[in-house]
Amino acid sequence: MLNELKEAVSQIDPAAPSRYGAADILYNDNLDRWRKFANSLRLRLATRISNANPELSRQVVTG
Repeated sequence: MLNELKEAVSQIDPAAPSRYGAADILYNDNLDRWRKFANSLRLRLATRISNANPELSRQVVTG
């Protein structure tokens, strides 16, 4: 999941034209907010695995 979220964030282009418009009920098609959300999910996952795999968790958090 960590890699999938990282790949998804890299594919988000805030300068791209609107794709979903009014259908995006969470962030109203604000791609910067979607990037922040995906990164916050990565941070949450890294925190949850910190006891099982501290090195991977550290790598995710530090970049």
